[in-house]
Amino acid sequence: GLASGGSFSMAVNLSEGLNEITILATDKAGNQATQTLKIDYVTPAQTVRVVLHVGQTSFTVNGAPSTLAPPPAIKEGRTFLPPTAVIEFLGGTVAWVGNERKATVTFGTRVVELWIGQSQALVDGNAIAIDASNAEVVPEIITGRTMLPLRFVGESLGFDVQWDPLTRGITISGL
Repeated sequence: GLASGGSFSMAVNLSEGLNEITILATDKAGNQATQTLKIDYVTPAQTVRVVLHVGQTSFTVNGAPSTLAPPPAIKEGRTFLPPTAVIEFLGGTVAWVGNERKATVTFGTRVVELWIGQSQALVDGNAIAIDASNAEVVPEIITGRTMLPLRFVGESLGFDVQWDPLTRGITISGL
């Protein structure tokens, strides 16, 4: 209904995609005016949040429990983990080239290539030190599983990586 001043408000539920809303106004004399609004509604992408803890095989993705083995481990002051389970939950892929001992992690258009025992990686084709302050931080194979440095890979793919020293927990978040 009309409010003072000739204005009105109404809540309208929008659907994903293009919505057309037509407003028909009629005054007391019977004159009519029409206005059509076009609103393109895009659902915001869900932020993915992965929480892991050093030494624990259980982790959560947006609160849902999952497991990975071996668990995240600390070497050279950096957290390492087997990338496949976490990267796939984030929506990326991990490929292994055995004869090159190379792991390729892809997320969207970003590509990170790492070699076992090598302190440099390629990020979108550019050579970058995995840890500029410590050349001993290198991908490793531990108990038959490829272990990659978590912060380097996560941040190279555009994720936010946070470390909580009290819980020894790692939170990876991003779109």
